[in-house]
Amino acid sequence: VALEGADFSDRAARARHIGYLPQARVLAWPMAARDVVALGCAARDDTAAVARALACCDAAAYAHRNVDSLSGGEQARVLLARLLAGDADILLLDEPVDALDPAHRFDIMRVLRAEAAGGRAVLVILHDLTLAARFCDRIVLMKEGRAVVDAPPDAAFTPEMMARIFGIDIVSVSGLVVAAGLHGENA
Repeated sequence: VALEGADFSDRAARARHIGYLPQARVLAWPMAARDVVALGCAARDDTAAVARALACCDAAAYAHRNVDSLSGGEQARVLLARLLAGDADILLLDEPVDALDPAHRFDIMRVLRAEAAGGRAVLVILHDLTLAARFCDRIVLMKEGRAVVDAPPDAAFTPEMMARIFGIDIVSVSGLVVAAGLHGENA
């Protein structure tokens, strides 16, 4: 694994530079949320980074609660806080807002956008195309494991691309884009 000429085949080097949040979120131990977040810090006693990350993810209220007592959405926010508490230059997140209510989805996407604006590279895998269009600068749409389009949202989310990649027809209703049906069917 190499990035900009740097060798990241060593797991420790990779972990210092690349933070990863998998889609499947497993919390194996009944630890306090703040302790889970601290696992993401290079220095385990970086209480300021832990508090900042918990606040960013609207998870500070349950910092002292064990993660196994939290809801799925609360656990998701704690694990995202763990990722943000680290110093990684690159963040890879697979469906980071999947278990969240609409307000928290927007909040987390704003946090990730701010991280990108602050200099981190942020790669988010989303199935929610509306969130992707609203918060992402660049969209890579895939079909059968291959990138089909790599463009800004307005160029990626065209009716032609939606039909080609997802097999759906889209229409605009009062300025709102909605899926009208499966491509080729009468809607």
